Amino acid sequence: MAFENFGEITSAIYHLLIFVNVIPILLFVFNFKKTALVALLILGTIIIPENLIVNNRLIKLKEETSNIILFAYQNKINNGSFPKNINGYKFKYPELKEYINYTQEFINHSENKEYLKDHFGLNYHVGTRNTSHMLMKDDYFDNSEYIQWYYYPD
Repeated sequence: MAFENFGEITSAIYHLLIFVNVIPILLFVFNFKKTALVALLILGTIIIPENLIVNNRLIKLKEETSNIILFAYQNKINNGSFPKNINGYKFKYPELKEYINYTQEFINHSENKEYLKDHFGLNYHVGTRNTSHMLMKDDYFDNSEYIQWYYYPD
């Protein structure tokens, strides 16, 4: 999950910290049980809390983006096109608003107004702004009628 939440560089640090778990195991095997326990507690304190918070945010973001996609499609059914913005959308988790960007522009490379009516993009980040998840309804990458998911690490 660190790769999806923080990107390549930060996730490498987490992988290193997980590998460092070998040290407390070796300490335990060689009868340094108290030292092994303290080392495991320190490592756990470094790794676990932030990842629990960020993974919880990821789950909520996936739910919120699914709801936004539903909102966009309902708008298309009712008005004939996807919305230009999500100002009319009521967030289930308002605290996540700063992590989500909705647009019709960043994935569209056309001035054709009819072409733009059938496209939208949703971009969100979880841990760092450089690591983005993109959900797109477009045919720029392929002629799919489905919403595509793209991930761009830092």
